[in-house]
Amino acid sequence: MNVYAGTNFVLEAALRQEQYREFEEVFMPEMTISIPVSEIARMIMAMSKQEVETLMTLLTEEGAELLERKRDIESGKVRLLTRDEVFDV
Repeated sequence: MNVYAGTNFVLEAALRQEQYREFEEVFMPEMTISIPVSEIARMIMAMSKQEVETLMTLLTEEGAELLERKRDIESGKVRLLTRDEVFDV
């Protein structure tokens, strides 16, 4: 398992219970995997400082909101503004 696969597992496990249920219903078939805590720790220790900071952000309420916004963008529910729209040039 690579570091990013382990990171995704940790992030999914960190979502609030209600959001996780919704995410699971839409995107994930039901399955159970067993990863030792030592393996997760090894993957986190192998991350760069920037990756660890990103992980810490995603494990907070702010991170859950960011994931929700990302899904909205990917689904086309919302549209990002262009540079011209933002700066009105």
